[in-house]
Amino acid sequence: MEIYTIGILAFFLRELCSIEYKHNIELAPSKDLFEALKGGKITWRSYQRALPSAASR
Repeated sequence: MEIYTIGILAFFLRELCSIEYKHNIELAPSKDLFEALKGGKITWRSYQRALPSAASR
């Protein structure tokens, strides 16, 4: 995600929801998993099932 986009997200979360945005790369899916989803190699359901294991990294 571009820094510009993160800034906009942080702004709206703060102004509309009164919450703070914290960028935490450890919670992101692996590059391979994300690329598989983007490339249509796995379904959204498979992606969702893989996320809990990705979060335990």
